[in-house]
Amino acid sequence: LNPPQSVSLAANHERHKSIEQCMHHVDSKAHKQKVLEHLLSNGESSKSLIFTATKRGADQLSKILRDKGHKSGALHGDMSQNKRRQTVENLRKGRLNTLVATDVAARGLDIKDISHVINFDLPMVAEDYIHRIGRTGRAGLQGTAISLATSQDTKYIAGIEKLIGGPIPRLTIGGDKEQNLD
Repeated sequence: LNPPQSVSLAANHERHKSIEQCMHHVDSKAHKQKVLEHLLSNGESSKSLIFTATKRGADQLSKILRDKGHKSGALHGDMSQNKRRQTVENLRKGRLNTLVATDVAARGLDIKDISHVINFDLPMVAEDYIHRIGRTGRAGLQGTAISLATSQDTKYIAGIEKLIGGPIPRLTIGGDKEQNLD
């Protein structure tokens, strides 16, 4: 172009200003499930999208949550397109309030009122974190992205924090309220 034009894209941390991000360190899968149950039962989450690493993990966690009284469904690539569409519609209409999904839902899922995205399993690719958390904080609404991380997730955390341009605040659950550790 003459004169040249400059195009600038917002940095990842700029694009997600409407999303409060935090991380909880957990010791084991059982500990993850206890922390998740606490997060879903504390009354702050109206509609949650929980990401797992595997299809089997999505099915198992969804069943565990249903057994604990949550209106939960699973969403992953082994489901027919019709079943996936029906599951998403159930979430939109409030028949479900918790959707446990693999990264099949990280892109293209547009439900404007998801209050919380929870990374039960961290993604192996940092860019997938951006797509996952982008399912909340849409249409001018505030959102919350919570990651549950074990000591084995250190390399994934480093990649995510490098990509987003800063650290994810670490929180701990103490007593009846969460406390910032930073």
